[in-house]
Order: sequence, then structure tokens, then C-alpha cells
Amino acid sequence: MTLAIKNPAPVKNLFPDIEFAKLAAEKISAAIGRPVTVEDEVTQDELDQVKDFVVPQSGERRIANIAGIGYLKNLEKFLLESQNIEVLPDELAELTNLNLLILTANHIRTIPHWIGNLTELTRLSLDSQVPGLSGEVPESLGKLTKLAHLSLHNNFKLSGKLPDSLAKLTSLEGIPIQTNAFEDLTVLNKIPPTAIVNAINQSLGEVDLGAVAADGALRKELPVIFVQAQTEGDYLYERDGIKISNPDAAISKDRQYIHLPTDKVGDQEVTLRFASHAATSITYKYAVE
Repeated sequence: MTLAIKNPAPVKNLFPDIEFAKLAAEKISAAIGRPVTVEDEVTQDELDQVKDFVVPQSGERRIANIAGIGYLKNLEKFLLESQNIEVLPDELAELTNLNLLILTANHIRTIPHWIGNLTELTRLSLDSQVPGLSGEVPESLGKLTKLAHLSLHNNFKLSGKLPDSLAKLTSLEGIPIQTNAFEDLTVLNKIPPTAIVNAINQSLGEVDLGAVAADGALRKELPVIFVQAQTEGDYLYERDGIKISNPDAAISKDRQYIHLPTDKVGDQEVTLRFASHAATSITYKYAVE
């Protein structure tokens, strides 16, 4: 969805969130060299001159909506932290000149698939959202082959598999993804070895297995990161292995499964943790009848 105006229009008519409109007026003014307020009319040619929308962190404004950003078609840098932004509008996908997109500590809930359209990006920061990004990271991130820094840490609920497409990001220098819930991080073995990675504290939460029969076989396939932790040479390899809270539980010889004890009637709980950082864990709960 490409936005453009044919006739001059007041800034406040282009950006529905009045606080965002005020910021836009400031950036337009700086770009064209004349004072602009939200009441003033601007042309598309003047909007096209805005290339920098970097706002130092401030607690004064609370912006919830960045609709209208698509009018700034030549934008190269967009930084707006610690606001109330919940949605990345589709029009942002049209800003293909963006090389920097930093939206740390907003309220964004998911990463849109169109993020892969922004192929000029060298830095993308969507970390520390409140209460956190959820769901999976889209495969389309692999199209951002100029990306040097990808920050997705402290989102708590990003899950599933970190996509294999990230192996295409040969310019990566840093990829902090700690404090999430990723189940499969095998792609970390394929990214540039010089990239600085932080992948600790992947909390997979609790798995409720319900009621099970006493003295029956109870075998569950391990999340991939726990297999990685036992595989020498893997990026996640744990020299001291996996810690298991219940001594009667055991990992299979092929290191693919956990055998859970069913010899004691009642509620049971077994937690697996990485030896080096206990927050990377998963807990199985079940009732033996």
C-alpha cells in the first residue's frame, strides 16, 4: 500500500496520532528548512525529503499509532523507542530505503511477514516489547542479507524454530535473542562464526501431560535445543550436560527423548535445565493413577 498525496495537506491530516504528527512536523521542518506545525500544509515533494526519523528516548510522548509513516517514502532511519506502538502498519513495508529500524520497548505483538521487504536494513531492533513479541520469527527475515545487527531479546514469548533462512545473513555481527522461548536454534550453527550471539534463557514453560497409567511407559521427545545441548560441536553444547530435577527420569541413549517415571501414584513434576544457565528449561507435569 503506497501512500502519496496529490495536493498539499495539513500534517495532522496525514498522521492520525497527534503526538506522532507533532514529531513528523519536526522532522519535516528539519528536512525542508522552514518551520512546520501540525496545522501547516505540506506537499509530497516535501515529505519525500525526510530521510531521518530518529527520536531520542523520552517519556514525554506516548505514541500508539504510526499510521502515515508511509508518506515518508524516502525514509532511511526510523528510531522510536519506549512508546505504546502495538502494530507495525503494512505501509511500513513500502519504505524500502530503510537501513535502520529500531522500535525497542514498545507494545508490538508479532513480527509481520513483510519485514523481508526491507532489504536495505542493516539494523533491526524489536527487543523488549511489552509484554513481549509472541509467535514465530518469519522466514522472510532471511531476505535481509545486509543485516548486521538483529535484536529480538527479552521478548519472553518468541517461540518455535529460529528460521533456517537466517543462515543467509552473512553480514551478521550481532544477534541477541536471549530470554525467549525458542525450541530450535540449530541455525546458530550456520551463521557467521564471528557474529556475537546471546541465546541464553530460553524458557519453554510447562507441559501438562494429564493423567497417565502407573508403571506405564512415558517417553517424550525432547525440544531440539535440549538435543543441541548434548551434541558436541553444536553452538548450544553444554559441557556439563542437562540437569534433571527427578533422579528417576532419564534421557534416552540417543539423546532424543526423556523417559519420565510412573512408578509413584500422584502428581509428578520433572524439570530439565541447561547446566550453565538454569533459565533455559522445560517442566513436565502429569498425574500417575
